[in-house]
Amino acid sequence: MEAVEHVDVLIVGSGPAGTSTALHLVRQDPDWAWKIVVIDKAVHPREKLCGG
Repeated sequence: MEAVEHVDVLIVGSGPAGTSTALHLVRQDPDWAWKIVVIDKAVHPREKLCGG
């Protein structure tokens, strides 16, 4: 895994809320795609899509 020194937006949790937040930001401004990091304690893909 690559070390990240600076993050503009850190989203904790990649469930429906975290993922939709990241997508919403990127749709507003595609440049945000390089400024957002989404982290989650689970490994993907996972069987249960909601909750965990």
